[in-house]
Amino acid sequence: AGAEALASVLTAWGRVVRVVETPAGVLHFKSDCAALGGDRILATAALTATGVFEGYDVQVAPDDEPGAANCIRVNETLLVPAGRPRTAEHLARAGHRIEILDIGEAEKLDAGLSCMSLRFRGSRTGGQRPHAPLP
Repeated sequence: AGAEALASVLTAWGRVVRVVETPAGVLHFKSDCAALGGDRILATAALTATGVFEGYDVQVAPDDEPGAANCIRVNETLLVPAGRPRTAEHLARAGHRIEILDIGEAEKLDAGLSCMSLRFRGSRTGGQRPHAPLP
């Protein structure tokens, strides 16, 4: 019911909505994919096989680099977890600016970059805080 309610709002705003199921073994959708910009997606083979990214340019992360698809794009930079050299090299060859982050301690708890990110888009404030600081 929640997905349908959200879809009705987004559709009213002119957005296209796809409600998808994550495959068995995939904890969170964002754990297995990353937006690379434009119509490009980095995803695991398991998530790609569902067909959810039909119509997109999908780059499949190597099976032997678990968590490689859990990258974060910030402006023109891709944050890539350390220990995924083939994925980082592939993305760099494709023209992406790469920053490698050591998240080994978080990974011990099955967390990835998407678990540790809070992203939003907003206008620049010229150095002024848009909101009062927290106490």
